[in-house]
Amino acid sequence: MPNGESGWDGNQAGQRVRLVGNPGRQGTTTGRTKQTGSFLMVEVDFGPNDRKYQRYNPLEPVDSAPDMHALLASGRFGGPIDLRRILTLAKVRGHTVRTVWCCVWLTRVGVRQASLKRRGRPARVWGMAIHQPHDHLFKRVFGVPAEVASFLKAWLPASLRRSLRWSTLKRHPSSFVDSGLHGAASDLLFEVAHAEPSADQPPLWLYLLFEHQSTPDYWLRLRLLGYCCRIWERDLQVDSGARYLRPILPLVFYQGASGWRPSPRFADLFPAAARDWPWLPRFEHLLFDQTEVSPAQAAGSVRARLLQLTMMHAFDHATPEARKRMRPLLDDLEREGSIGQDDMRMFVRYILETGPDDTPEALGEILSRTAAGGEMRTSGERLRQEGRDQMRAIAEQRHREGRTEGQRAGRLEGQREGRLEGQREGRLEGQIEGRLATIDGLLRTGVDWSVIERATGIDETEYRKLTKDRRNGGSADGR
Repeated sequence: MPNGESGWDGNQAGQRVRLVGNPGRQGTTTGRTKQTGSFLMVEVDFGPNDRKYQRYNPLEPVDSAPDMHALLASGRFGGPIDLRRILTLAKVRGHTVRTVWCCVWLTRVGVRQASLKRRGRPARVWGMAIHQPHDHLFKRVFGVPAEVASFLKAWLPASLRRSLRWSTLKRHPSSFVDSGLHGAASDLLFEVAHAEPSADQPPLWLYLLFEHQSTPDYWLRLRLLGYCCRIWERDLQVDSGARYLRPILPLVFYQGASGWRPSPRFADLFPAAARDWPWLPRFEHLLFDQTEVSPAQAAGSVRARLLQLTMMHAFDHATPEARKRMRPLLDDLEREGSIGQDDMRMFVRYILETGPDDTPEALGEILSRTAAGGEMRTSGERLRQEGRDQMRAIAEQRHREGRTEGQRAGRLEGQREGRLEGQREGRLEGQIEGRLATIDGLLRTGVDWSVIERATGIDETEYRKLTKDRRNGGSADGR
């Protein structure tokens, strides 16, 4: 059975794999697997008279062209733990020069991440977000049958929705997406029974493919057909005596920078004159295009709607409206207790990782609102208001001082300079208070300091110093 996170199929013969802890030990899969307790065992041929079953998790596929520069650029490597793996693999192959260059490239990655972190932006390597936050959120939310069912029941055509028994929806932890596309696509496989099951209507597969590329993939239909074929091939390996293929309902959830334009019909990939030929494969996938949906149309459970809204926010789609509608949903999660608060932290981290430059300030505004209809403001909102009041007060004071000085000196220029200087200093003081209030709101939700520092540019030590200065009535220089 394939593994849902790793994304490669142990039942497929001829794959080149290696041990994660010992990259120099490589072999080829035979296509045979077995279950030993809770572990999936994959048979690997390491060479003459060296064929044995290995646990699935410690294995990983070997790229056809495992060039270190390509691996770095694709985001496969970049952390301290991976440095050991890179050096081990290079030393095993005797590539001394490549070993040195790997260290140089990793140093450049670290410097770039630190630079972005200081500027309060999410760390990215050549445009790819660390740890693929879109895929993580998608699987975390829609990997729960009740959550994805709430979304699909609100979106699927009524006739199809009524034909399925949603209480039987069950996820199968499998992935069929090509390993090279994990940064742009993710998938989930579910089994669901018909509303009126019979011998002629066995359970069907519901295959949900998540596409989050910047532009639509014209050839997605070809890839989708390949993924469906992999599902059927796996079914036949499990039940070699089967006489029929289980139907697959292919669903595509798309979120990108531009709307989806390609046809959902596979036959449209052929020239128009050949599309009606009876010997050509034909099918049509269902499409949910988030770029064509407004925040008000987000549907499903609290978590399902938050997933849609936060992804709209990540791709800068209807951002103000999406933020407005996030607020009551985050409040709903907070009311659920520890489980809801854990999920709230997950969404907050995702928003900070993927949002535009003004996200920390806007998120602080969202988190500073109360759950009980706005009857009481939290300390975060009070601090933000104090910051705005203080900014105006200081600006007015500086303005008066500048005007008095200008009148005393009899110079209009002095008046303008004093007013502008007062406004600048007042604005700076207010900005510091606003950022401190934002941090207060993030700490209230349990966000880690590593995330807060990346989002606001203020670390824990500086935060404590600024907070102490604020209590003592002093001032501190902002960033």
